[in-house]
Amino acid sequence: MHKVLHLIFFVLLSFIHTAQSQDKAPWKWFSPKGEPFEVTVPYDMQSEEKKVFTEVGAMHPVTWICKGQEGDFNHLFMFSYVDYPKEVLHGDSTDLMRAMLHESMTAHLENLNAELVYESTLDYGAHPGIIYRATYRDNNVSVKCRMIIIGHRFYSLQVYCPAIWGMNTEMDRYLMSFRIK
Repeated sequence: MHKVLHLIFFVLLSFIHTAQSQDKAPWKWFSPKGEPFEVTVPYDMQSEEKKVFTEVGAMHPVTWICKGQEGDFNHLFMFSYVDYPKEVLHGDSTDLMRAMLHESMTAHLENLNAELVYESTLDYGAHPGIIYRATYRDNNVSVKCRMIIIGHRFYSLQVYCPAIWGMNTEMDRYLMSFRIK
């Protein structure tokens, strides 16, 4: 009986999610002018750029943010990228790139004080990548992130939502939409 109630609950949630998704405007492709990538987003994105001084010199990370609207499962879609000096990332050093992806994930989780739910390798063609999901704020908020290194550029796509909606399909729709034009 308990399993039947759970099944009914999840079926109802999927109907609610389907109905909510159908009420929204269609997602659109987003690509900043002059950039070689694009992703799909539900709303317009806003950008932020800053200069950061690191051990490898000055870096210029760029972040694009798409805020969810009232009633949306996802509250925030983020897309960031930064170009590393050629001396730091070598195309033939896949192990170094994978270590960098793992270190970036660990730093992200520590910054949020989050608990890792899962992680997996998710390459983009021959380019190393990872995907992971974590929860924080007493398991009330969920973040799902995809990180990829292509050439000397590090990409990070993130989606934040209440943990109860941590496995909604719009997260994957966004994360998996990344492509090089």
